[in-house]
Amino acid sequence: MTSNYFYLHADRGPEATLDHAITVLEKALHISITMHDPYGKLMLLPNKPLLSRRHASHRNKYLCGAGFCDKCREFCGVKTNQRAAESTAPFINECWKGLAEIVIPIHHDGTHLATLFAGTWRARPRPYVRFRGRTIAWEQRWANLSGLADDQADKLMVLLSVFGRGLFSDIDAWIKAGCPAASRAQEIRRFLRMSNPGASHIRDLAGHLHISPSRTSHLVSELFGVSFQDMLQRERVNRACLLLANTDLPIKEIAFRTGLESQYYFSRLFKKVTGHTPTDYRRTKADPPGNG
Repeated sequence: MTSNYFYLHADRGPEATLDHAITVLEKALHISITMHDPYGKLMLLPNKPLLSRRHASHRNKYLCGAGFCDKCREFCGVKTNQRAAESTAPFINECWKGLAEIVIPIHHDGTHLATLFAGTWRARPRPYVRFRGRTIAWEQRWANLSGLADDQADKLMVLLSVFGRGLFSDIDAWIKAGCPAASRAQEIRRFLRMSNPGASHIRDLAGHLHISPSRTSHLVSELFGVSFQDMLQRERVNRACLLLANTDLPIKEIAFRTGLESQYYFSRLFKKVTGHTPTDYRRTKADPPGNG
């Protein structure tokens, strides 16, 4: 897949195009694919994710969705994404329900962007675990799963890693298409969109623009009339809006994912920018939950 993919299928729209690319791969490899967007980067506009809901949550898979709970969300949505952020190497995940998946961390320019989950296979035998939704039908479907052979895992890891890198190169190219190279303002906006808010500093933007941090600070003020920190905070709030509206992640977790470890400070900042508390915003804007 090359960066031409988005343009060849542009008539579908970016969201449908991303969904189509994943669906094609699922059919070709005969596996299911879920992609987590832990930082809210796959965003066309605030509250409109670039990734469709069908591929955004484990709860849409029968075996994962049965009895989906906080333990599921903590295991895949939090711990697995944290592991993916710390390493670029693919790995195999075996969850507490006895299910195995291949996990592909997707990094771009040294930054963790998303996490791709592929499969479901039967994990190694483990003690029986009760959970709501563990019915006879669930047991039968679990028993019919095959195990994941080492050679199969190795091949899929290579293919899925190439797919993940190519997909985000496509997305980056699509974003660049709306950001003329001559426009410093658009380049700064693109940098903020593709970076992790919790790890972004003025020196990172300076390195990206190949100018000094002091010159970068002046440039941001000249172009936008606000400081880099103000722009970063607004980017954090925009991503929080996306996560609040489209997932059922706890507010504390959303604060962490948008670069603010203090839930109290996050709530103050969110209300200052939007005029609403995170809880009120979620109540009025929320769609069915995802990202777990």
